[in-house]
Order: sequence, then structure tokens, then C-alpha cells
Amino acid sequence: MKRIIINILLIIGIFIALTFVSVFFLMKSNKILVAFNIKYVNNIYNSIELSFDKVKAAKYYRVELMDNEANMIYYFNTEDNYNKFIVDNLVYNTTYSLMVYAYDSAGNYMPARSSYEFTYLSPTIDKSNIILNNEDYKLNINGSLTDKKYYIHISHDGELLKDEELKGNEYIISKDYYKDKEMELYVEIICDGIVVDKASLFNDMNPIKDIYIETPVNQTSIIYNDVSLIFAGGDNAEYYNINIFKGNDLIHTSTTTKKKIILSRSFFETNNTYRIEVDGVYKDYHKKTDVSFDITGRAKLKPVYINVNPKAVKKGTKIVLKQPEGANIYYTLNGDDPSVNGILYENPIEINQNTVLKTVASYNLRDNSIITTYNLNVTDKNNYKIYISPSNQGANPGVHEVGYTTEKIEMNKVADYVIEKLKEHSNVTVYRNNPEGNINQWNRDANYLGVDFKFAIHSNASVNHTSYGIETWVDSEQSETYSLASLLQEKLVDLYPYKEREGYNRGVKYALGEIGEANDNYVRFGILIEVAHHDDYQDAKWMVEQQKEIGYALAEVILNYFQIS
Repeated sequence: MKRIIINILLIIGIFIALTFVSVFFLMKSNKILVAFNIKYVNNIYNSIELSFDKVKAAKYYRVELMDNEANMIYYFNTEDNYNKFIVDNLVYNTTYSLMVYAYDSAGNYMPARSSYEFTYLSPTIDKSNIILNNEDYKLNINGSLTDKKYYIHISHDGELLKDEELKGNEYIISKDYYKDKEMELYVEIICDGIVVDKASLFNDMNPIKDIYIETPVNQTSIIYNDVSLIFAGGDNAEYYNINIFKGNDLIHTSTTTKKKIILSRSFFETNNTYRIEVDGVYKDYHKKTDVSFDITGRAKLKPVYINVNPKAVKKGTKIVLKQPEGANIYYTLNGDDPSVNGILYENPIEINQNTVLKTVASYNLRDNSIITTYNLNVTDKNNYKIYISPSNQGANPGVHEVGYTTEKIEMNKVADYVIEKLKEHSNVTVYRNNPEGNINQWNRDANYLGVDFKFAIHSNASVNHTSYGIETWVDSEQSETYSLASLLQEKLVDLYPYKEREGYNRGVKYALGEIGEANDNYVRFGILIEVAHHDDYQDAKWMVEQQKEIGYALAEVILNYFQIS
């Protein structure tokens, strides 16, 4: 009888324990991100309908659509788990991958359990040539036109010029509509009253849309620093020439397909006037615009950075504030503007509850840094996922005299040591890139895996083989990655053995979308470090001889930042 009572009590105890655990996780599920599924995707031509599980802890969701080469085609943020949207640049017979990410209030994210893959099979217009050239134009249409009735609409300035059923994949547009005229024709493929695809064609006119430079602002003064060039427009341009003039002298030219570019401070000198020209190019057509500005001597301070990951701060952590130029740091813990009501930072700040930390760097001979907000989230997060992405650039040789082979080989050796040190901790899952892949695929893989950090490890080189030193890249000074990047830069600078070399600390730099593995739009939390210059004798020698020291040091910074023990 006694044994029966004991068994009954044991069963009751287990039931109570299981109930407690279930209630605990049910309550926690409102606070932490949980795995979820994409439930339904349907595309009718270029209109996509999407639904996915609602995640209680999610503040918002990010929807991304990529092509089969992992290029980002379309993305948006939403608070709803049902969405309907149109994507205009889909291409016939191309496979696409649709993925959803849930974000909580601290900025942590959780990918859906799996992506949705589909091949786009609706007809699309071949847009490889958009010039009419006063001749009959052969419009090529990719895809089957036999399953439904498809119509072509041709219009100009809102006037419909042609409306007829498509009978084949080649359609001749008569030059009678546009010969010897400056004209933009608007062509649409229509089915069931829906626009399936569209294109603009141009005759005797520049097909490149006007270009508008947003920054720098014309006829203004800029403090001496790297210059951010951001412009809009330029639709249909295949690429852009960026020309920098000092007076009438062309001092630098480069080519890009991006509309956000960072121009190194090395191109500029203080107390001089410069002109930047953006030249959009499509075949023989050009569309240009420019902006003039002065470079002044008063520089802006770099932002303040902190010693730990703000998304997951252990209770009782002491937050250390740092600034790379040694300026005064002011902070607030109540949301106030630190440049007005800030407390002078003197000692580490102990954090025991969720706190909004705002910081600014100030020095009377420099402009204040940006105000940085750190939403410190106190939690007991212990498990982390790290994605290590060493260079795959096997065609970049280094200084052979010191044993440096190629960037790919040597940076993979450094990565070996980073991974070795990280794997000493059972609560760290480490992933590594496929060296035969590309940046887009690595970013996608890291995002799909839900990693906390993606770390690209490279070495550098200069055109004239005269540069040396260490630099670390983030997307912008507002990037969440700025603190960790600053800590990584700080550590390698401390290790660098040739401190008599002026300018070896090249600092944390802002890529503004130019570096794929440090692009905030394409990778959740990504940094790229240039360990040193492999075409410089001393740098290459250091990297070859101290690979273990470098790799271990980088890993230690990562472990300390994420408070992994």
C-alpha cells in the first residue's frame, strides 16, 4: 500500500512539474522568438500572396525574395503575417527563394523553418535592348503564350497605340509609331486584365533617367573625412562613372553599379573645393550630374562603442564605453539627449534591468559624434551561432618572400584558428562558408541559419602596393555591428608589431552598401575585417608568422562581446 501511495505521489509530482514547465514555456513564448512556418505562397503572375505563422514575440517581420544566384530581388518589413505584394522584375524560368524572418523588440531574429522555392513561369519581356533606333523593333517574349490569351498594349503619354492578342514570342513594333521622333513607348503584356510584365522603349532620346545627388549637398562644406556619395534616379544605366575633380583637374575616376559609395578621405585635402560628377552609361548614352563642395579641417568624432552585445546582456554586467579618438563621452540612461543632459563617463555602468543607453563623444576642436542608442536587453541567452566566412580570392597573391601564398589560402588558415577557439565552447555552433560559393550565397545561408554573427576574414592590397595596416568594415556609423567591429579593430591594432609605421590603424570604415558581407540590408549582423595588406612585406610577414595569435585574438573578442563562457 505504501508503495502505491508513493507511486501516486510521484505521478502527481511529475504532472505538477510538467504543468509548471508547460506554463513556463507558454509564458516565455510571448517573450522569446520561436520557430515558425511559411504556410502558404501563391503567385498569380507577378502578384505574390503570402501567409506564415504569427510569432507572439515578434515586433515585425522581414520578407525577402532572392533569385537562384542569391541576389536580393525584393524585400520589405511588415507587422502582418498575411501579405500581398507585386514584384516587377521577375524573369521567366528563373527560380526564386522566398524567406521570412521574425524580429523581436531587441532586434534578435528567427528565420522561418524553411524557405519557399518557386520557378517563375509567366511570360516576361526580354529587356536586353531598349533602344528603338528608328527601325522596326523585334520585341522578344520569353515563356509560353499558348496556355492563356495574352495581349500586348503599346502606349505613349497615356495614349493607347496598339491593343491586340499575342500570337507568338516575337512581336514586331512598327517604326511608323516613332520614326524620327523623340519618344518613349510603354509596352505591357496583359492577361485576365492583369499586367504580367512591362517595359519602356526609347527612340531618339536618352533612355537614362535623370540622376539626383542626395549627398553631399551642393555648395556646402564637409568636414575632412571619408565622403559618402548617395544618389537616386539613373534608371536604365548599366553602370556609373564616378569622377572627382579638384579645380579643373580630374584626380580620381572609378566605375560602379551602386548608388551608395564611400569615397576615401585620401582623395581629399582640407581647405579645398571639389566636384564629384556622376555619369550614368547605357551603351552610347550618357546622363551626367555633379555636385561641388568644400572640405574643411574640422572633423567629426567617431561614435561611442560598448564592450558587449546589447541584445543579450547578462544581469550585473558592467558596460564599458569607448571612443577610438579618446574624446570625452557623455551618456544618459533615461532616454534624454546626452549632448544636452549627459553624464560624463568615468567608470563602467552596471546594468541589472533593460535600459536605454544613449551616448555621444565630444571634444571642443571636433564636431560631436552621432548620438548612438543602445537598447540594453537583460537576458540569460547562452547559445550562439557564428558564421565564419574567410576569403575565397585565390587569385590574390601576397609577398612570396615571406611565405604568403594567396589571400584565400592564408585567410582560411586564420579562420581555422578562429573556429578552433570558438569550438572550445559547447554553447557555440560554428558554421563556415563554402569556398566555391559567392558572397550572396554566404549571406543567404547565414541568414537562413539564424546566426548571431557573420564574420568575413580578408587581407588587403593597394593599387600601387604602398599601403599597409588594418581596417574593419561595417555598413554605416549607425550599424549595430559598429561596437563589435571597433573591438576587433582595437584588438588587431594592439597586436600589430610595427607601431612605428604611421597610419597602420586604418580604423572602422563605412561601406554604405559597397561591401556585400557588411551590408545591413543583406546580412543580419555582418562585419568584414582586412587583417593587413598581403602586398606589403611587413604586413605579409606578420600574417604568416602569427596566424594562430591573430585567429585566437579575433575569437576571444567575439566570445567576450557575446559574453560566452
